[in-house]
Amino acid sequence: MKSKISNFILAFVFTVTQLLFGYEAIAKAEEGSFSVKVVVNSYDKIITEGISTKSNALEALKEVLEDKGINLTMKSASWGGQYISEIGGVKEKYFNGSDGWLYAVNRKGAYVDIMTGIDGFSLESGDKLILYYGDFNTAIVNHIVCSTTEEGKEVTISLSNTYLDWQTGKPVVNAINGLSKVKIDGTEYSVTGNSVTIPQGLTYGSHTLEVSDFQADKVPLVVADNSIVIDFQADSGKPQEEEPIEEEIPTVKKDIDSEFAYVRDYIKDNSEDPWAAITLQKLGLKAGEAFLKENAETILNDGIEYYSNTDLEKLILNLTALGYTPYNFAGRDLVAELLNREIENFLVNDAAFALIVYNYANVQEEYKLSKEKFIKHILQKVIVKDGNTGWAFSGDSINPDITGLVLSALAPYNNDNYPSVKEAVSKAVASLSRLQNEKGYLADNFGIFSESQSFAIIGLAAVGENPEGEKFTKAEGDLVSALISFKGTEGQYKHELTGGNNYIATEQALRALYTLQQYKSTGKYDFYASDIKAKELPAYKFETAGEAKPTLPQTGSPIDSEVLIFLGILLIAMGVIIVNRGKRNSTLNNSK
Repeated sequence: MKSKISNFILAFVFTVTQLLFGYEAIAKAEEGSFSVKVVVNSYDKIITEGISTKSNALEALKEVLEDKGINLTMKSASWGGQYISEIGGVKEKYFNGSDGWLYAVNRKGAYVDIMTGIDGFSLESGDKLILYYGDFNTAIVNHIVCSTTEEGKEVTISLSNTYLDWQTGKPVVNAINGLSKVKIDGTEYSVTGNSVTIPQGLTYGSHTLEVSDFQADKVPLVVADNSIVIDFQADSGKPQEEEPIEEEIPTVKKDIDSEFAYVRDYIKDNSEDPWAAITLQKLGLKAGEAFLKENAETILNDGIEYYSNTDLEKLILNLTALGYTPYNFAGRDLVAELLNREIENFLVNDAAFALIVYNYANVQEEYKLSKEKFIKHILQKVIVKDGNTGWAFSGDSINPDITGLVLSALAPYNNDNYPSVKEAVSKAVASLSRLQNEKGYLADNFGIFSESQSFAIIGLAAVGENPEGEKFTKAEGDLVSALISFKGTEGQYKHELTGGNNYIATEQALRALYTLQQYKSTGKYDFYASDIKAKELPAYKFETAGEAKPTLPQTGSPIDSEVLIFLGILLIAMGVIIVNRGKRNSTLNNSK
């Protein structure tokens, strides 16, 4: 009988094992049908490369890095969501500018247009995902023109970067100058300006271009890649003009109250994102606050010095919205830490949010960085181009998102006491009106996005401008109809017209829709103004794992739960010993 039972157990184990390993083999076979290459480039070298079976770009990166034992650090962005701040010990802002970790996708030798963060990008099998360290001036070589279409004749190849300017609907081509050499089909050639000359010419077909510009002391000019395709055909020397992209604009019915209710209910049920706190506070609702404990533990473990300006500003604003003082968080005064930093380390968006901190948390001016200093800093960073005035995160093209944010920041100072502010605001408002297209949309160089409409609406209302008034109403729409056209499903909004639901876009749309509601009843509404005195709020309290209080038994006994657990384990162990001893004695007695 014992033999039969043993055989049955063995058979069962064997069967289960075969099933488990069989399913694993099937899973591996299915995974094997999808693969992407992942390459991680620092500013001075290739850090690593590998193969991933994940279709989500961020998950593919994580898989390769984990396999190689390389660390990855993500941080919360000021606009919501997360971004990569460090890979393999290489941290953002290494060169003290707007440099950091970016990504590109090479698909069959050509680059894919990137319109989303890495966590939202879907890869296709065979793609090459390139993580690179650079800034907004680090270019991909995506515009290659040959001087001749004749096979075997000396040819000069020019290397450029192109993108579609959504404000004009036309492609912009920028020559990539400064490279010293490149490789074509494995042979090295010197570069003059942005051109490479091949005396023997090219044969018809596909050729592989390899570019790199690794530098020890500055941001690279180009994204390093050894798999760019030069498609040399009979007509390859006659590049086609890119056709302007025509967006299919949905029919919009403007009902701000119903739109607001539609988004409010979604955010109310999904409020763990830090930025949800401010709008919900205005509605008398409290957002989720799990992120506070995460930040408190980070500060206790790592300190606060490595928090970026926007990280601190976001934490201060949302602590205040949740009813906790930012003057004592995890034992640190966040306000003093922010406002005693060096002004030259503040980008324009940092300075704008610093003024918003002063406004929303009603901070008294007792720090090194005063309101006046931030105002001056912002005005020094104004962009005047083609008769228009505004601001941008980087570069020299006016960005509607940042311009809208700056209008919100400068709103309390848009009066006769600050004539330079009043003049800049007036010019920026007029410029936003001119930058709208005929359908009412505001676009930046990378496309038309809902967040641009939201930020502009919030900023315009703060300085008393009507987002659907005469200035912002064009032949086929206004700023409000433009925003509502991004409406998605299930209470959410979309980042781009042809995309899917997006939380960041949804939360920012809620801010804009609430602003519109208030503007209609007041004629002017500053979303970031409040009567909250942050210094008088209570401190946020939490328990770390090491500070957990002992749990007393229900009987009221002074013995804590850990002692009871230990005694229970001890009793069980003693019982096992007694039982085994009884079995042993019984066996001995039976053998006598």
